[in-house]
Amino acid sequence: MDKKNPPIVIGVLRTKTFLKVSLLAVLFTFVFSAGAQNPKIKCYFNHPVNTAVSTGTNAIYLNGTSADTIAAYINRAKYTVDIAQYDFTASSSSHVKIIATAVNNANTRGVVVRWIYNGSSSNSGLSLVNSAINRLASPVSSGYIMHDKFMVVDANSSNANDAILWTGSYDWSDQQATGDYNNMVIVQDQNVALAYYNEFNKMWGGTGASPVTANEKFGTAKSVSTTTSFTVNGTPVQVYFSPKDSPQSHLLNTINSANYEFAFGIYTFTDNTVATAIKTKYTGGVAGFGIEDQFSNTYTPYTTLSSSMGANFKVYTGTSIYHNKTMIVDHSHPTSDPQVFTGSYNWSSAGANTNDEGTIVIHDATIANQYYQSLCKNFTDVGGSAGVCPATTGIDNYDYAQQQVAVYPNPSKDFVNVKVKNASEKLKVTLSNSLGEIVMDKNVEGNDETSFDISTLSPGLYFITVFRGDKTFAEKLLKP
Repeated sequence: MDKKNPPIVIGVLRTKTFLKVSLLAVLFTFVFSAGAQNPKIKCYFNHPVNTAVSTGTNAIYLNGTSADTIAAYINRAKYTVDIAQYDFTASSSSHVKIIATAVNNANTRGVVVRWIYNGSSSNSGLSLVNSAINRLASPVSSGYIMHDKFMVVDANSSNANDAILWTGSYDWSDQQATGDYNNMVIVQDQNVALAYYNEFNKMWGGTGASPVTANEKFGTAKSVSTTTSFTVNGTPVQVYFSPKDSPQSHLLNTINSANYEFAFGIYTFTDNTVATAIKTKYTGGVAGFGIEDQFSNTYTPYTTLSSSMGANFKVYTGTSIYHNKTMIVDHSHPTSDPQVFTGSYNWSSAGANTNDEGTIVIHDATIANQYYQSLCKNFTDVGGSAGVCPATTGIDNYDYAQQQVAVYPNPSKDFVNVKVKNASEKLKVTLSNSLGEIVMDKNVEGNDETSFDISTLSPGLYFITVFRGDKTFAEKLLKP
């Protein structure tokens, strides 16, 4: 059992079963180990999440308030704000203005603000930023972009708690704030903040308020990071920067570490070495699902994964873009090193070998589960089956009046009944283990109830999924 994440009771019984709760609580504790949120690491998502798969700490959906969240951290700055942002695009809405106003206010109260932006992007939002604030455009050259998305607040404060890192996949524009799919991470740790601060200074050419042109280093001109591994309030964290820190190798390490499950969401996916590693895990029995943006459909990874993962690999084809760059592994197995791999790095040759990019890897079961909540909702948004992400909260006794699907008795050692309310069409009912593997299934026609003999199954947590017409229902089953 993971000592850092003590077990909690994950379900209660519904009606007339109060006396059984204390006994079943003992059984439930071995099923999941879910701890409290690390107060030094926070993650946010700009599209709705699926809290039904939460193990205790719900993911946070920023409903149109991504810019407000960034501004809040700028507003608390006492000494410095260092921004490396690919694009800052203005439009008629308020998202970009909110950030610009916070930056201007920081400058007015004496905070030193430094800003690096990609020289080949429009960055029209910079017109809203006080002209006295120093800024630096990256070089414009073929096959290269300054694609970083990070901000460091008070990196060198004498109070270590002042130091903040903001990073993720989100470019500062109105479209990226609400339309495109993005995530962001905030880390309150001085050593991690200093790692990003040092990366900023390589491009800036020094530590002062003004850039030093003679010392500026971008892309392949930069040196390897001296320190990449940190511990944030007990959580292992790694930080890597393209191209010198070889992000592809670290992404492969994360994928290859998966023992039970994985999930991913990616915008630009052209690196077939990464796709092959995912395929090897999936065809080797590791459960998983993934999403890529339609932008990547013409590249080899699409063929590699669509042919091997089938319905568990989906393409976003909406009017916005799927802009995340995230891989998570073993998110439902706290003792198997759950990880989140995210940042600005797209899975491409340019992202790995040419561009300036930032990647953060977080080894934490609660953070991994929050990203899982986001990816599960993203997956159903693009047409994926809800059964791929079965609910993990609440094991309920039979109360047919309150449920579309009832699973009873629950827990059960021998037989379990599945009843579907008002079933008039064909049903498909599957029983899956905690790895997502279907161990039993039945087709039911002309009846609203069926049963499974589970006497030969090993004790543990199982998921029953019912497919009824165009609806899918999932319930948990505990075998003591």
